[in-house]
Amino acid sequence: MTDQHSQDQAKQEKINRAALAKQVKENPVYQAALMEIRASIYRSLEAIKKDRHYEVRLKDAHDTLQNLGRLETVIDRFFDTGKVVIDQQKRKAFF
Repeated sequence: MTDQHSQDQAKQEKINRAALAKQVKENPVYQAALMEIRASIYRSLEAIKKDRHYEVRLKDAHDTLQNLGRLETVIDRFFDTGKVVIDQQKRKAFF
């Protein structure tokens, strides 16, 4: 019984995370912030001059873009994982 309870609890946590991830993904402030950060990075890339700090600045911009991508990937994964649980529950209820 406790094993089933812990499985149900884990499923509910995934559903809750999905709901929160959806709120984040649909939040206009979050979307605007991501766009502003990306635009800032692209502007900084355009402004980079080939001097002795060129590679460090380029790497910093690259790393920042990758980290933004990772953040979005994790939020998407939380959303998708919860969606899968919800879909499974709907299928069980249907059959």
